[in-house]
Amino acid sequence: MIKYFAFIFAFTFTFVIYGQKITYNYLNVSSENLKYSLRNSGDFFSNEPHDLPYFQGKYDSKYIKFYKSTGMVVTMDFKTQSEYLQLISQIQKNAHFRFKYCTDYKDNVVYNYQTSVGNKIRFNFNEMRISVEYPSSTNKFLDSNSEYTTAFVCLSKDAYAYHTNLRCEGLGNCEAKIAKTNFKEAKNYNYRICEICTSDRNSKRLISETITDDKEYPIRDYEYDYDSYEDNYNQVDINVIVNKAEQMFANYLPKILESKGEGSFVDLQRTHIGDFTNDGVDDVIIWFNYSLGGMHIDGYECAFYENIGNDVKVVAGFQPDFRFVIKEIKNGIVYLEKRQLAEGDALCCPSILTTVRIGYKNNKIYTLDYD
Repeated sequence: MIKYFAFIFAFTFTFVIYGQKITYNYLNVSSENLKYSLRNSGDFFSNEPHDLPYFQGKYDSKYIKFYKSTGMVVTMDFKTQSEYLQLISQIQKNAHFRFKYCTDYKDNVVYNYQTSVGNKIRFNFNEMRISVEYPSSTNKFLDSNSEYTTAFVCLSKDAYAYHTNLRCEGLGNCEAKIAKTNFKEAKNYNYRICEICTSDRNSKRLISETITDDKEYPIRDYEYDYDSYEDNYNQVDINVIVNKAEQMFANYLPKILESKGEGSFVDLQRTHIGDFTNDGVDDVIIWFNYSLGGMHIDGYECAFYENIGNDVKVVAGFQPDFRFVIKEIKNGIVYLEKRQLAEGDALCCPSILTTVRIGYKNNKIYTLDYD
């Protein structure tokens, strides 16, 4: 259970902060007030002074980053499921739900809310990230033209609703063709917006049950595979091992970033569990990428933590000269997906995907082969 240590922080309004925990109050203020409170809380490392700063939690390594697109956007990447789900619960209780959105069957369903001061909040249940978009003249203009937002309709003669969510349960019952359109055109044909797309009842129920029962909600990038280590689970609490590895990584991270250069920061971090030592007990690998400032990702690395009972020790690091993600850890083999740019690919989206297998021995990482 989360332990709350509350104190009051006031400047132009009253701010309640539970230790280093992010609460709904953080999301319902201006970006400048958010920046001010983070800067003065004493709980975060920061690259300030900077117009678009990032903040890294000193105790749990969460990341809060300021960007500009059509207006100011802040992203918050959480490291613990409990804090992430507790904050979603607060959003559901305090903010106005707008709609669920998804334009492809393989996309995550994104939940859209709006606070009393006009901040737009978005999140999904497949990654531990919450983004906040702040009001701006450009966003106001886009909102005034929201009639051209993408929508989907079933071309059945009995259909009556248009959908913002391609994976909507209602749209899934369509046995005819599905057409892509926009709000304005759908209304012209007398469609009305889908009640399922504009309801978060299932989401609220899911969060309520998860928090009440103190269950672990399955986050995609936090790979707990209980079947693979069921026999060892009673011997060692894997959550203790994971927490110790993440704390060790968080403590050493400032030195890692210092070695990369001034203004560097971790853009994304993921924890993977699996037996890379091939001793029948699951170990921990922490994968991360980093940037030297700006939007470009400058490197991809991971740190290997060996499970030694009720503790862990860092035994190796992997710093290749290519982009990669970890797909699986099994029987002493770590399976990577190497990602390379093909001609014409955008920088964000490499299309050449290759499997790379790596192993561990005597504190060293070695490449097995390429598929």
